[in-house]
Amino acid sequence: LEQKLFDKFKLSKVVICTDGGLSSSENRKYNTVGERAFITVQSLKKLKKHIQDWALDPKGWTIAADSKEYSLDELNPMEYADTQFFKERWICENGLEQRIIVTFSFKYMQYLRHKREGQIARAESLISGGRSRVESKAANDPKRYLSKLSYTASGELAEATSYALNEDMIAQEERFDGFYAICTNLEGGSAVDIIRANSGRWVIEDAFRIMKTEFSSRPVFLQRNERIIAHFLTCFLALLLYKHLKNQVNTLGYHFSVEEIISTLSTMSFCKTSTDDYIPTYKRCDLTNMLHASSGFRTDYEIIKKRDMRKIISNTKLRAH
Repeated sequence: LEQKLFDKFKLSKVVICTDGGLSSSENRKYNTVGERAFITVQSLKKLKKHIQDWALDPKGWTIAADSKEYSLDELNPMEYADTQFFKERWICENGLEQRIIVTFSFKYMQYLRHKREGQIARAESLISGGRSRVESKAANDPKRYLSKLSYTASGELAEATSYALNEDMIAQEERFDGFYAICTNLEGGSAVDIIRANSGRWVIEDAFRIMKTEFSSRPVFLQRNERIIAHFLTCFLALLLYKHLKNQVNTLGYHFSVEEIISTLSTMSFCKTSTDDYIPTYKRCDLTNMLHASSGFRTDYEIIKKRDMRKIISNTKLRAH
């Protein structure tokens, strides 16, 4: 995909920013040639032990506001709840020199612990309900906290299998609570700028979420290639329209969720009269007022004459061009 972008748009310098799923060693090495570079999420659990020890060490942390060093075990989590700490160094992994930036947040730590408590509670309910036999252990599956006991105290193979909480697994995961790592081959640029660039990925991830949930881009019940392309093109155009309307409404000082905007737009229907005029069948609200104000026309009158509706459609086409 990168090569297609380079060939089609004649790109020279590019920085690829990805999540952990696209950060293989091969992809990183590919983006160290010429003026290509990468910023990618790094799993701390997959690093060598001495790098893990450095990353999890409570000492040697800094913040963007000053150059002072902080020790995490000496800080009040409530006082520094919204503060992001970071440290960085260069490492060599699989023959590739990389700059690793590790961040820590007390708020992120509490979030992960709260999330784990819920998963542990679900794991316990599986044990008590006798539904712990399912072997699937996905990354966020509560069953990963279960350990299976199939042997007797004398080491003989047991006829029955019992399950219990894997306390070692829980303790191992707790070590990484609040920590987050990024790797890059960029020598220039501050750690804060690189962290900010990586955090911008949420915009793209949110767009994919909207495409899949609100616009039903997946699953695809089509066979012919041109119809599949048309389906995704329609979803993408809907996303562009939604983003445009959302930005227009936000400039007026109002903020609505994607669900509110899309559900409101989908209910803005009209009833055609015998004289070919139009009567709005939707309920006027703050959001419809904002949409009309941003669009430069109104459709919430008691009756919209045929000529007025034609004029609205004509002006909309001109603005789209």
